[in-house]
Amino acid sequence: MSEKAIVKEIRIPVADWKALEARSADTHVPTEELIREALRRFLAEQDRITRARRALRKSSGIWRDRDDLQQTSVELVNSLREEWDERAQ
Repeated sequence: MSEKAIVKEIRIPVADWKALEARSADTHVPTEELIREALRRFLAEQDRITRARRALRKSSGIWRDRDDLQQTSVELVNSLREEWDERAQ
């Protein structure tokens, strides 16, 4: 590992550690690298969720001042959801 690192002691349940060791043996990837990769993926997913939530909050109320809609924005969104649910079945 070329970048600076912090050494941190963590507690991992025995069953999880055994599964991690088995994965390490199967893939020939050290357990430490599997943990680092899992952490990177977790942090990336959390960043994606945070960005999505920000965009959702930012978009809230964007149709508020429209006068060309026959329904309120809540009614319109609900009807779109119903349509999507029907398509999914």
